[in-house]
Amino acid sequence: MFRRIKKNNQGFTLIELVVVIAILGILATVAVPKFGSIRKKTAITAHNVNVRTLTAAANLYITDNGVPSSDLKWNKDKKDDTDGWKNYLQDWPKIPKGLTVDDFKDVESISNYEVTIGKDGTITVNPGEIPEQ
Repeated sequence: MFRRIKKNNQGFTLIELVVVIAILGILATVAVPKFGSIRKKTAITAHNVNVRTLTAAANLYITDNGVPSSDLKWNKDKKDDTDGWKNYLQDWPKIPKGLTVDDFKDVESISNYEVTIGKDGTITVNPGEIPEQ
């Protein structure tokens, strides 16, 4: 009698499969929203690091050359870069994927960063830092 039961017990029952699929579904509904928020936080952190890097490069420029006599603007597409960013940055940072215009205050587009060194020594990076959410 025990041999017959053992022979017929090859595989999983439908109920066991349904229970496993239900457990996997519950785990997925918990993990997917957390993954989305982690991606957003990572993009914000990367953006804030880019802003600090650009600010540090502008500070190095001021240290080497002094405060400019008129506002000096840096951006990636500047053609004449004689006193620009290429001496202070290896590569121009890109805005991280996953950020939208809604993440920034008072910004109409976020295609690229722009650094302004004012004649009074102030450094402005547009778009600026995003507070952690």
